[in-house]
Amino acid sequence: MTTSTSKIATRTQTSSTSLLTVYMNSQRAGNELLDFAEGLYDSDVPSILDELKEHSIGEFTISANQTGLTTIIWNLTQAGATLRGMTQVNDRYPDPITGERRMIPAWHLAID
Repeated sequence: MTTSTSKIATRTQTSSTSLLTVYMNSQRAGNELLDFAEGLYDSDVPSILDELKEHSIGEFTISANQTGLTTIIWNLTQAGATLRGMTQVNDRYPDPITGERRMIPAWHLAID
């Protein structure tokens, strides 16, 4: 996360707060890449890619489990992202009994 840390630390006031939230949640979960674990919308696609490019972040994951995610991933690829496949990331929330984070499936994308 060191690379992401330095890149996100330079965010400006005009940057989206959602990327900062994604960064903080990814860091808490112990994920190497930024992971979009919460709902995404079609309207988010341009700003997400622009901000990731602005901060030189070339890879990210999406573990959000939501209706319409296939369309959002399609729109990301049409806007310049490349779908690298599937991977696993740490769940955002630890198990309340064990405190462990389970591994969950996520889409792995890169920005061209």
